[in-house]
Amino acid sequence: MLLKERFQNLAFKYFNQREFEKALKLVDRLLEENKEDFNLLLFKGDILAQMEDIENAQNYYISAIEKANKEKDNFKRVLALMKLKRIQGETNELNARIFISSYNLGLLKLCEDALEKLLREDVLEESAKFLERVINDVKKEEEGVCNFLKGILYLKIGKEEGKDFLSKAKEKIDEEEKLKNYKEFIEGISGAREGGIDLKELEDILQIEGLAERKLEPAGTLELADLLRSIGSQEEAILEYFSAIYGYISQENNIEKAKEILEKVKEMTPDDERIPKVQEFLEKIEKEEVKEEKEEKIEIGIDLMKKIFSEFLLPEENTDNWLSFLNLMSEWNMFEEIIDYYREIEEKEANVDLFAPHYLYSLYMIGEYEEVVEKADKFIEQTESEEVLKFLKYFKAVSLYKLENKEKALEILGSIYEQDPGFLDVKDYMEEKRPEEVTLSEKILEEEKEEEVVEIEEVIEEKAEPVEVIEEVEPVEEPEPEVVEIEEKEAPVQAQEKAPAPVMEKKPLKEHFIII
Repeated sequence: MLLKERFQNLAFKYFNQREFEKALKLVDRLLEENKEDFNLLLFKGDILAQMEDIENAQNYYISAIEKANKEKDNFKRVLALMKLKRIQGETNELNARIFISSYNLGLLKLCEDALEKLLREDVLEESAKFLERVINDVKKEEEGVCNFLKGILYLKIGKEEGKDFLSKAKEKIDEEEKLKNYKEFIEGISGAREGGIDLKELEDILQIEGLAERKLEPAGTLELADLLRSIGSQEEAILEYFSAIYGYISQENNIEKAKEILEKVKEMTPDDERIPKVQEFLEKIEKEEVKEEKEEKIEIGIDLMKKIFSEFLLPEENTDNWLSFLNLMSEWNMFEEIIDYYREIEEKEANVDLFAPHYLYSLYMIGEYEEVVEKADKFIEQTESEEVLKFLKYFKAVSLYKLENKEKALEILGSIYEQDPGFLDVKDYMEEKRPEEVTLSEKILEEEKEEEVVEIEEVIEEKAEPVEVIEEVEPVEEPEPEVVEIEEKEAPVQAQEKAPAPVMEKKPLKEHFIII
């Protein structure tokens, strides 16, 4: 954190000891000097949340988000949004905002989680406007894809404008490469036929008076036609056969039965001009039926929708940013949210120097002491950094102490202290646990320093050369210098010496770790 040096560790120490009033006083004092410091706003939100002052905690988190927005810092924005999510719970607005900021950083896991929640079928109608915001923000440069996704979304929730969006997407298929894989899908949905069979067309072809008003029972009408044919009433039989065709189409949409009856008519009167027209009509509606069946097969189910949205919206993962963000979350005590992600990273055998200290810190803070010891031993074999090695040993030691293996813990802490007495809280820890040994160690160090000073003095005496003594001579009076008048001239202006540029002190990683 960017708290001032003298307050930083103390404020966190109070926070971790649950002395929230003391922590709050320190932070308030700093906020008086800088009311818009992101870290202070966020930390005060944390303190208030722990004090169960939820309303004010929320206000400080929102102020931190606004500050991150001004700075255009996506890391800070996602962090503050995740903090706000802790107290507000799952909301469509938060998930949409987390998705957009995470997308800009390539934080694939957070994008997947947010999108999964926005696409839940039971909240889809409420989340639609937030999904549209996501689509417009991350795909604003790809008009076709933008319209394609919005078309699917609105058709899924039953809004007619979905077809308009898909029609616009159809126009861009040949221009945008990603859409080509869905060409048949888009054309199938956007070209869907509206309405049913056009019976008026069939009535005009058959030219049977009062056909639409007759209450025809198709099977009975066909039986009557067969009877009339059998007794030689050809014209009446043909009339009833055509009526039966109409009945099977209008009432049962039975195209096959209608085609079967038409063959009987052909046998009786092959030259009837109505026959080819009825045949063409039946073939047309049969094609339409096949098309409808095809459209039903590509109906937009929620699983298909998730697949399409994931394919078009999820970013390429940025591993470096992901590790940086997890470490940031660890430093801000968001252990439960990140621990499983750290385990996934460990399985991928990433460079331990990039995540191991924060991983062990998080495990320690949630009480997984045995796991800390186990993983510390593993990481110690893999690290190439002396600084990281100290962290690994430290977390192993404090975990062993929690597991009642105090002797081994103090042995490791002692070795760290001898190497770096100022590392984390090792000195305080050692003074509390074995003050006599620390005092003795310091005394030995002091004696060693004194011995070094004596040795240096001896070397100086050995190397010093004898100084020659010169006889004292009486001083000679010097004549007074002649005074010469000099014409006054303006003294040249001396170039002002530049002040050295301020050196920014690099904040060591260890400042973030306060173990109580």
